[in-house]
Amino acid sequence: MRTVIATDGSLTADDVLAHVTALAGTDEVIVLTIVEIPRALLGDIRRVYGASDAAPVDSDAEYVANTKEDNAPSGWPGDDTIIDRYLADQGEQRAGPLAADLRNAGLTVSVDVRESEDAASAVLTALAEYSPGVVVAAATGRGLFQGLLGSTSTKLMRLSPCPVLLIRG
Repeated sequence: MRTVIATDGSLTADDVLAHVTALAGTDEVIVLTIVEIPRALLGDIRRVYGASDAAPVDSDAEYVANTKEDNAPSGWPGDDTIIDRYLADQGEQRAGPLAADLRNAGLTVSVDVRESEDAASAVLTALAEYSPGVVVAAATGRGLFQGLLGSTSTKLMRLSPCPVLLIRG
């Protein structure tokens, strides 16, 4: 039974190892993390590379539409390169230590790092793709306004196509 661990970096091997070992057995464990890219950061980085403020790009739609890098300064590696690097760095920070500890415990582990503005929707999309037997998530994470707007774990409990194991973080 494939197991997905959805984490924002708040889960550790100590939190999940006993549960995941029992659930996954010899099957694959996927450590999934969702990263929100602060699009304004790209504008700031462009200015470091010498871009003028005349043509700022402030929204996701503008970044996605600007595939030709028309307004990019000289030496700019490209929005996609910056995003890929940020995703890789965040994935390593959030999922890397947990994945390494699970591998050291003898589990077969892969890491999936995705970009999204809505962590719950992105996790649900991944669950539809992976069809796991169970998803493991933290009961409390780094989300803002969890009590007011509903946390990712609450949305997973309501909408997941598979059983959800919440671990207190």
